[in-house]
Amino acid sequence: MDVMTALYTRKHYALLPEGFPAQLIEGQLVCEPAPIFGHQRLGFAIGKQLERLVGPRRMGIAPVDIHLDEFNVYQPHVVVFREPVDDDAAWEDVITPLLVVEVLSPSTASRDRQVKRIRMLDAGVEEVWLVDRAGGLIEVYDRGRYSDVPRRVTGRETIASSVLPGFELTPRELFAS
Repeated sequence: MDVMTALYTRKHYALLPEGFPAQLIEGQLVCEPAPIFGHQRLGFAIGKQLERLVGPRRMGIAPVDIHLDEFNVYQPHVVVFREPVDDDAAWEDVITPLLVVEVLSPSTASRDRQVKRIRMLDAGVEEVWLVDRAGGLIEVYDRGRYSDVPRRVTGRETIASSVLPGFELTPRELFAS
């Protein structure tokens, strides 16, 4: 992972060519290669489930830009928006998501847990789901006074969304699919 040292803003980010593999994190332009196949497969499986619940105009699968503030533009793996998004909407005009799912990689897990999760919850995302394939674990962080205390499940336990009725995951089933 290459991290640039100059402080970048959303205006700089907007100048990147479409499809450029980068996020803006704390004013740093972070460029990363595509995740491994199993990582992508999990994101897609979760996205399919969410699409069945909310329809294709309320959800997106990475790369999807989430403009949180002047120095943070993230590309979570799966997002669910509060309202349908117009096909011609620019990402910077899309409202803060209702729910975000990050599939963790060993190289990004710490940043996803300690930086991105906190910023997304502070920006108004109601739930942040962290899917840890290596640990066989799913963590859900809810916005509000308990945002630092996740709900966690492993194995055959099921965890359900508190903001999106009908959305639930069971680690054993998800990781085996």
